[in-house]
Amino acid sequence: MSTSNYSSLQHLLSGLNVELGELAGIHVAGLQQDSRKVKQGDCFIAVTGLETDGRRYIASALERGASVVLQEADQQQHGDVAFLSSRPIISVSNLLQKMSRIAANFYSEPSTALSLVAFTGTNGKTSCSQLYAQLQALLGKRAAMLGTMGYGEVNRSADIKLQDTGMTTPDALRAQSILADLRETGIQSVAMEVSSHSLVQGRVAAVDFDIAVFTNISRDHLDYHGNMAAYAKAKAKLFAFKGLSAAVLNLDDEYGELFAHVLRASGSKVITYSCKNSLADLYCAKVDYLPRGMVLTIKSSWGAIQLKTGLLGSFNVSNLLAVLGAALAEGTSWKELCSAMEMLQPVKGRLETFESAGLTVIVDYAHTPDALDKALQGVRQHCSGKLVCVFGCGGDRDRGKRPEMGAIAASRADKLLVSSDNPRNENPEQIIDDILAGIDANQCELLVEVDRRMAIERAIHEAAAGDCVLIAGKGHEDYQIIKGEKLWFDDRVIAEKCLQEKQLSQNAAAQEGQG
Repeated sequence: MSTSNYSSLQHLLSGLNVELGELAGIHVAGLQQDSRKVKQGDCFIAVTGLETDGRRYIASALERGASVVLQEADQQQHGDVAFLSSRPIISVSNLLQKMSRIAANFYSEPSTALSLVAFTGTNGKTSCSQLYAQLQALLGKRAAMLGTMGYGEVNRSADIKLQDTGMTTPDALRAQSILADLRETGIQSVAMEVSSHSLVQGRVAAVDFDIAVFTNISRDHLDYHGNMAAYAKAKAKLFAFKGLSAAVLNLDDEYGELFAHVLRASGSKVITYSCKNSLADLYCAKVDYLPRGMVLTIKSSWGAIQLKTGLLGSFNVSNLLAVLGAALAEGTSWKELCSAMEMLQPVKGRLETFESAGLTVIVDYAHTPDALDKALQGVRQHCSGKLVCVFGCGGDRDRGKRPEMGAIAASRADKLLVSSDNPRNENPEQIIDDILAGIDANQCELLVEVDRRMAIERAIHEAAAGDCVLIAGKGHEDYQIIKGEKLWFDDRVIAEKCLQEKQLSQNAAAQEGQG
């Protein structure tokens, strides 16, 4: 945990318009949202959430040694002070939205010491974040990423170890703590995924971003936002942050086009990218798909390049353009970027390829309709045989996307194995029934196997030379959530094991034939 040189209550609440009087000098040793983690001298922050009211745990926090408590209150009560066990309980209106500022004060504004690029969008955030951090490392900087896969320093390859955060964008306290840790370890550049939830909840409200990148918007998290308009409005919040030096926007997305128009009208610096619009600042005019990569012809005002990459799929063309745009916005020269971009390695669990026994297995995180569609299209571009897909849908999430994903998978794949994917507290068979409701069984060969391991094993065992097996939905994840229990499960490990067994079986058969 990072420490702060400023630990007075006055410094902690700076900018929040709270009169502290003689309380100003109270020592604050740390910040906690969970009363069970409170230590002597900590400030306990009691916010009201969807599932619990932190104010119920104030007494518990004080028993554990909290020196002060900040509690959620309405506007009329803002700044009121009460005492319990001789320690102050300070009422703060809209506390959830102000936690980022409080944490930034405590950790002495860590984001101001870092070159910080934010990536937002339904799909592509993780790939873009890691690719950008990897690019910065290739350019000689100490770089880190923070997002779905965790946080930590990124080296020149894709083989990195990250610490788990539990969500795409950590809570406000954890986000500032992580940025402080990165600052203190000498990190210069940080690529950070910023989710729509985090923008609505103010988790990054006091993070000083230098550049903001928009990838795309498609159906996701409508169980939280309600509709696409609200979802897009949440994403747009990022581009209203003060201090942004540039916005990098995807013109192939209607919302990216809208954001570009609005931001340019306001005088903001904008760099656009596109695979369709030749007027974009970065335009990919042509893509040659190879069995193990692509060659991109990119035109821009900075120059033109034929970029060779080991990444797969058309959506990675957009990801590479986004990363290139962010690096240009940051000030890196075109010449430096042209050589470094070709050295980028694929991201773990994002169209990650495993080859053996004459076939190709690809593991991808695609868990939304748009992402699954793009993943299937991307794999098809590199596949000479049949395209086989194993996928499911998560439980306790937007049910409306299940039949839509089923329809997409059936229209794109030659063979489909519908299975489980983090059923959580739902009946996995009910989830599968929801998916099947959108599938026309005449479009492809259709199989149902509730057990995900068995589905993967069957897909690989029955695949022939030249076939491609896409295992979609979990990507880098190494668990399944079933009835509230988090159990080990890693698509990548299981796929590799199946491929090894298939290869050994083929070798044994070949030897037997020779004998």
